[in-house]
Amino acid sequence: MKSKIKAFFLGVIKYIKVAKVELIILFGLLVLDLVTKAVIAGVMSLGESVTLIPKFLHFTYIHNDGAAFGSTFGLDKLLGVKGTRIFFIIFTGIAICFFAYFMYRGRGKHLLNRIALSMIVSGAIGNLVDRIFLGYVRDFVEIEYFGLTIFGSTSFAIFNIADVALTVGVILFAVYCIFIYKDPKEKRKEENASESVNVETAEEKNENND
Repeated sequence: MKSKIKAFFLGVIKYIKVAKVELIILFGLLVLDLVTKAVIAGVMSLGESVTLIPKFLHFTYIHNDGAAFGSTFGLDKLLGVKGTRIFFIIFTGIAICFFAYFMYRGRGKHLLNRIALSMIVSGAIGNLVDRIFLGYVRDFVEIEYFGLTIFGSTSFAIFNIADVALTVGVILFAVYCIFIYKDPKEKRKEENASESVNVETAEEKNENND
């Protein structure tokens, strides 16, 4: 048992040494998210709105019982408010473990993948902290469409820094998977093909020299 615990901590220390970039991003965004939420909750009343840029940017403080950007996907009607909260806590916890595992597996590898995963994990933790300790998520950033009505609304769903981290992280992860990631089997095929070409080229040179 002691050897397993020791091995675990040694693994954590080794991971920290090679994962400084993603850990800085993860904890930096998490602190920024929690601090901004605390400041807004401390200086603004629930439902209060402050205009920063007319017809574009507002700080509107609300409590969100749903997922990112306020959606509950109809779960509140099926499970009720408490049931929906429990569902999102469990779902978010599983998602954090899933992406954290991929963060660990991707240590020292492609930078874009590491940044994307760290942003996703950070955003998920930020909102999970709110749900566990408060029962809701604190949102405050409101983007207005310059007086226009789009899809029946004059503004985008109110969100927070954690939502931004999650969204940008998912987009970057999708870009990595679509344009950069290569399946190990395909990568081996390309490497083998490249080696074969190099061998053939070397043989041709030797024949020409002879």
